[in-house]
Amino acid sequence: MVIGTLLYAGISWLTNFMRLADTLEVDLRPGIAVPIVFGFVYGPAVGLVIGFVGNTLGDLASFQAWFWNWSLGNGIMGLVPGLFALYWRSYRSLGDHVRAFVVTVFGIVVGMGDRKSVV
Repeated sequence: MVIGTLLYAGISWLTNFMRLADTLEVDLRPGIAVPIVFGFVYGPAVGLVIGFVGNTLGDLASFQAWFWNWSLGNGIMGLVPGLFALYWRSYRSLGDHVRAFVVTVFGIVVGMGDRKSVV
């Protein structure tokens, strides 16, 4: 969990410059794969902690501020695949991979929903 958290925070800090043009508070964060993958492999608690704490540390390193709603959203993005992995542990067929992809997209949509309404 500590390794995943530090990995996510470090990747977030390194890719902080990847802002989308003409948007506020929207970045491309390739590091989000870390809590999602760790959630699939190690379960929902690990995905949640890595997403939440990793995002918090990345924000503190990048902006010297903590945005709890974004940290919670990143934690949820790690939690959802972890919950799915409790019931589906094997990803061998194409259908399994498609199912995992759909769960990942669902986790991202739930985690990143409308951030403006929570501020």
